[in-house]
Amino acid sequence: MDASRRVRGYELLYRARGTDRSCTTSGDLAAARVVTDAMQAIGLEALTGDVPAFLNFTRPLLLSQAATLLPATSVVIELREDLTDFRAVLAH
Repeated sequence: MDASRRVRGYELLYRARGTDRSCTTSGDLAAARVVTDAMQAIGLEALTGDVPAFLNFTRPLLLSQAATLLPATSVVIELREDLTDFRAVLAH
């Protein structure tokens, strides 16, 4: 939200819960699931309307070129804090 309380975007997350209510999904699987659900199963526009979706990408997901399938005008790729080798990812 901005200072005027207008929604400026949505961060899309996926977390599967185990029987003990802990998060049991790896970062790679969670990121891939968000991309798949947002684009195919649900539809990005149905989720976010006319504001961008913020999606966390893991290193493997970045290297897979999955981001090239997403509409650049509707998606902001978030680099996870555990991604430390930026140059190798960018060079790929």
